[in-house]
Amino acid sequence: MAPAPGVVAVVVGALAALFVAARDISHGGHLGAFALASNVFVHPGATSDLPVHSGTNGYDGQFYYRLALNPLTHQVTAFHITLDNPPYRQQRIGLPATAWAVREVFRAPTSLALVLVNVLALVAVGWAGAMWARKYGRSPWWGVALAASPALVMALARDLTEPLATAALVVGLLSWTRGRLWLASVAFTAAVLCRETVLVVLLGMGVWCLVQRLRGGGRETRRTNAAQIVALCIPAAIEVGWQFHVRQVWGGKKLPTLSGNGQVGFSLLKPVRSFFFNASDIGLSHQGILDAIWLVERFLLLGLLIVVASGLLRSAAPPEIRLGWVFAALLGLSVAWNQDVEFVRAANEAIVVGQLLLLARKDRVARFAVTGIAGWSVLVAAVYAAAL
Repeated sequence: MAPAPGVVAVVVGALAALFVAARDISHGGHLGAFALASNVFVHPGATSDLPVHSGTNGYDGQFYYRLALNPLTHQVTAFHITLDNPPYRQQRIGLPATAWAVREVFRAPTSLALVLVNVLALVAVGWAGAMWARKYGRSPWWGVALAASPALVMALARDLTEPLATAALVVGLLSWTRGRLWLASVAFTAAVLCRETVLVVLLGMGVWCLVQRLRGGGRETRRTNAAQIVALCIPAAIEVGWQFHVRQVWGGKKLPTLSGNGQVGFSLLKPVRSFFFNASDIGLSHQGILDAIWLVERFLLLGLLIVVASGLLRSAAPPEIRLGWVFAALLGLSVAWNQDVEFVRAANEAIVVGQLLLLARKDRVARFAVTGIAGWSVLVAAVYAAAL
């Protein structure tokens, strides 16, 4: 008997809680350690809720922690924490704003609020994934695999934006397939405010809908296409408006999304050049083992992209979502594949939407591929719970 999506969501919540507990124990028993704060950006006098490390620059979670204290800040340094690139960080306002709300309502520590938001986001991904799998004749248990997608595990471990963005994206896509376009539009808006790269999926979907609109058809078809285009334009317009607002707040000539450190390049070139990054250093040392794991992950990601692309026409998912995946895959293929936390996060939309497309297929290759991703997730969870 197939489980109800609610049961799958509960199981996801339990597994996420176990992962959080394991990582908490292995990182000194303090949830604030998830943010990987560095004394380069976190200064004396900062809250004791945020353990600080020396000899490292830390990671992105420390900046989302700072924004969760005041999401609409206009200050580079406040609460004794400095933002390294204020507009670039503030463009992903969704997670900090939600964590701030949880902190204010429940008077919870910021570290707990960030982790709690991401755990609940994974529960939502599990529920929506179970609903999607059931819609296409798969076991709802595949929702667990979707919620444990590699980038989401990494993000839960480091207070990052992927879980909340993915929850909104998957709920939006599920609503889209049910014809609930305006609910989908709201969900997509939440997703892009958490992670602007979601726009590439919406762009691909919009291109398909626009082409269908231009091709004509019956009155009802044209009306549906027009509604779809508007539903996709709303989150894009809100995100563009937010980008201009953030640029005005902080000054500068570039939009926040263009003010990063130039990770994105021509598709295929950066992954090809970096595919065997540090492969010569693979060995029995701590770093050597990590380099070996990252090389395996590159092969797994490449294999996933090939499997999804080769069976794109066999997926029963709507064609616009399939084209959205193509755009997401191109983004994942335009960054260097160095450390896993970088290239797997960049490919998050390609991995998650790719899983949805695989679940909408009936062949054994698709089932094998989804199972492989689940195994990849187990590997990532073990490494991030204990070593990173």
